[in-house]
Amino acid sequence: MFFFTAILNMLYIKLMSAHPNLLSKGSLVLVALLKLVAIGSLIYVATRPTTSKGEKTGLFIAAGFIAIFFALFLCLVWCFYSEFEVAIQIVDTAADFYNATKRQIFVSCWVF
Repeated sequence: MFFFTAILNMLYIKLMSAHPNLLSKGSLVLVALLKLVAIGSLIYVATRPTTSKGEKTGLFIAAGFIAIFFALFLCLVWCFYSEFEVAIQIVDTAADFYNATKRQIFVSCWVF
């Protein structure tokens, strides 16, 4: 298990060092898609004929809360996108350093 985590860790660090924009923006898109899937699945289950009235209310309320958090998430990404770009560059610098000092990869394997 240790060697498997070491290999995965090295691959992730190489990928993060080579393509930080792809990974970070891809994770934003993934989070947005997962929130949309959660909202859609809650609405789908709530509109099924076998769902009771109390369950429908709870499912619609949950979908509403997720929709509010999704809108808040999009607003924060929109408003602070320039800071997000700076954060990507900081993570890229850290990944470059982490990639250059490969002995530290084994430290994170022991921790996780």
